Amino acid sequence: MSNQQKRIAVIAIHGVGHHESGATAQAVTDLLGGVEMDSSRSGRNRYTPFSLQQVQIALPPSSPRVAKASLNLFSWKQLRYLFEERRGVFRDLYTWTSWFGRKGESKEHVLERHASDRKIDIATEFMQVQLAEFAGDKSKNTFTTWRHSGRRLGEGNEAKKDVDVFEMYWADLARPNNSFVRFLFSFYQLLLHLVSLGRIALDQACLEHAGKLDWFIYLRSYTYASRVLTLGVLPLLVLLYGVALAPLPLLLPVGFTRAAVGGGVVVLAGLAILLFYSLKRRPFPGTSSWWFWLIPSVIPGVALGWFLARNQVSAPAVLVVEWWIAGAGVSYWIFAQYDLVRNGAKQAGEVFIGLVTVAFVFLLWSRHSFDEVALKTTSSLLVQGEFLVLRFFVLLFVLLTVFSFLMELFCRARLALQPDSMALSARARAAAQTSRFAMAIPALLILLLAVFTGSAAYRFANAHTLYSGALAETIPPPLGIAQTVLSAADSRKLLDRVEEDRRRSQESGKGAKTAVEPAQSRTGHSVHAVLQGLIIQSAPPGMIVTISLAAIGFLALGLIVLPSVYFEKFPPRIAKNLPARLLGGWLSSGFRHFRWTVALLWSAVFLVPVITLVVAIWMYTRPDAPHEPFLLYFYSLPLMAKGEAQLLTLGGVIAGSAVVLAGILVKYLSSVLDTILDVDTYLRTGPPDATPRAMIAERYASLLRHIHACRGENGIPAYDHIVIVAHSLGSLITADLMRFLHQNRMSGWTEYAFDEPVCRPLPVYFFSMGCPLRQLLNRFFPHLYGWVRPVPEDTGVPFPASEPGTPIEPATAPQPSDLGMKQWVNFYRSGDYVGRSIWTNHILGRTGGGDEEGAYPNPATPTIYFEAATAETSERVDACIGLGSHTHYWDRTAPDVGNQLDALIAS
Repeated sequence: MSNQQKRIAVIAIHGVGHHESGATAQAVTDLLGGVEMDSSRSGRNRYTPFSLQQVQIALPPSSPRVAKASLNLFSWKQLRYLFEERRGVFRDLYTWTSWFGRKGESKEHVLERHASDRKIDIATEFMQVQLAEFAGDKSKNTFTTWRHSGRRLGEGNEAKKDVDVFEMYWADLARPNNSFVRFLFSFYQLLLHLVSLGRIALDQACLEHAGKLDWFIYLRSYTYASRVLTLGVLPLLVLLYGVALAPLPLLLPVGFTRAAVGGGVVVLAGLAILLFYSLKRRPFPGTSSWWFWLIPSVIPGVALGWFLARNQVSAPAVLVVEWWIAGAGVSYWIFAQYDLVRNGAKQAGEVFIGLVTVAFVFLLWSRHSFDEVALKTTSSLLVQGEFLVLRFFVLLFVLLTVFSFLMELFCRARLALQPDSMALSARARAAAQTSRFAMAIPALLILLLAVFTGSAAYRFANAHTLYSGALAETIPPPLGIAQTVLSAADSRKLLDRVEEDRRRSQESGKGAKTAVEPAQSRTGHSVHAVLQGLIIQSAPPGMIVTISLAAIGFLALGLIVLPSVYFEKFPPRIAKNLPARLLGGWLSSGFRHFRWTVALLWSAVFLVPVITLVVAIWMYTRPDAPHEPFLLYFYSLPLMAKGEAQLLTLGGVIAGSAVVLAGILVKYLSSVLDTILDVDTYLRTGPPDATPRAMIAERYASLLRHIHACRGENGIPAYDHIVIVAHSLGSLITADLMRFLHQNRMSGWTEYAFDEPVCRPLPVYFFSMGCPLRQLLNRFFPHLYGWVRPVPEDTGVPFPASEPGTPIEPATAPQPSDLGMKQWVNFYRSGDYVGRSIWTNHILGRTGGGDEEGAYPNPATPTIYFEAATAETSERVDACIGLGSHTHYWDRTAPDVGNQLDALIAS
């Protein structure tokens, strides 16, 4: 086959957000359809129409993995790994013995080992962790993609080129279909993993300071804080709702209904067990089929129903036990899902399920009664006990987080005193900022959501008289410390004070007086006063200030990208340099001040509660303070009472509008959540045998192998070279995979991708658009993506602006050769909040000319920054294509993209 007959393979890979299969390849062919034969704009298209065909591509055969040996739960060494998120080479780098030396290990050897650890290629090892235990797609041997086939027409002596555009579609691997349950699980899993991402950034920063006690304490305090939140607070919150709603089955009418439901549940359980065993093993000896056991499997349920119909006094206890078993099963399933994101979540959940169950049985047994009053009273006592434990965990979490921040300040101050520590300080600052941001956002949202949904749950329980008839008992203070628990009488006092504060607020706004309704009559029964008092006590200290500061912080985040969002909705066809530079300047300034937004959010979540609590304790110890329990005094303070009043009001709104709110969340926030989830999912390290990055890499490597394996009639490779055009996260996926394959860390992947030794790897031209490598990934994970830039942006180290006409410095990272690429071209828009330049600095106009210049088609091409004599022979090309935001690289508003893609195809 002659060179003129060879084809060019174009791989199109999409970015974050929702994408239909085939849409990205279609967008590429649409771009090429707008490329004209010459610059005279004669209307002659450079490309013929493309034909569409589905292609089935083989995946690598699944590799069976040897089952891991079960953990010895009596071994502390193995038990330690139950809750350990680190895997691979990172697992044992942060232990006490690794940090300070093993018994008998010389100091010199410890220093040598630390020096070796600091040389670890973190990016490569991190991807190795994500791929090491991957055994292949569990359900498919192939995947189907799209191929658009067309021809690039030559001009003069220029040869024609056949072009095949393949799509590398990965959105189906990152997330399932939309539903409210999926939305809720994805949201909480995102919050769980955000904490882990902060810990990962801090891990990698501390590795540069291995052996230093202050950095060890800093990392340990942050790690323990994250564990308290994800393995302590969150499991208790999940169980709290089930415990609070335990009396729900008692709302069933007395008589036949209770007996039928009680027996019916056991019948369904028996049938489920029968079906389960029928798929797992052969029938028991003496029977030829599992159908023989159909009737015996339902007999226990029928017998129980008959018994309950004749003994109505036993029905409440049976119904609550069934609720408890079902709730434990659902909770276990939830924790198993969380365990895919946070290792140890399932084990922690099992422990809490066991403890809560034992506590319920103990409290109920101690009452020597199993009637409705005893069951409801036991549930209310257990809610109080769980709330008390939850309060302890939240307080411990806040104190650990504040302590880790103090250690951060100490470590960074010591680092700043060291000579030649500019780069180290910059990376430490960026990683610390990421860790604080990743801790503040989940903590804020988890705690506030728990508070308001808890208030809504109470409203539901109160409206349905769930605890009607229960005794108004309170749990005894732990260790005899009376200040930790409010009595029923004090709870009523607190409710009256909150209601009084709300009445005064209404009077000041309306000028009318309303009578205060006593707590006893307002709640209908005193036990409701106790439970409503718990809702009030769930308000974080200084909640009004926390919410206000957090709102300001989120507003600041929104203002950073708001102008860019405008141009997402209204993309300009033609724009001069001035608006592009103004938009880019606003975004750059917002990124520079992002650290203040992080400080505001972190202070709102952690600093405000600590200050509020300290001030309240100081006021309580003054001689003129009232002589009453501290909790009553603290939650009666005007600042706290205002927040508690809003909490009770909003809880009712949420309870009354739950269905409407759920629909709004799924409809309007799913796309936003999916966009964030795409990046978060890509960075996950679990589940170990099916990480999202491994599944994407498997599909991507298989597509590369398919292209390399294509042959002509004479056995010569069908393709001359490969052009990868990638947007947003797709460019990150491409860069990570190509860098990993180029290092040949997993020879099986490389051979499968490049089909060695039958043919050599084809030349790869990489065209990235809106690439987040430098602007986001290097900024938030300066060590994981240190190969992009050794010093991240906006960390106190200035980067001089690139001048038009000056080449890219040869030493500027990243190097395309490190990714096994012949050329890397990066295009971006000035207002792209995800990704902009890779090698240049502060280039925000389409051209290097004046503010009134730069509008397409005069000139027809933007100012290109490269390193060699010409852009065609350069390995690195960087260019701003003018005004715009993160999307619309694929449509008619981006003729520069189509022209550059055409140039790469013609190379």
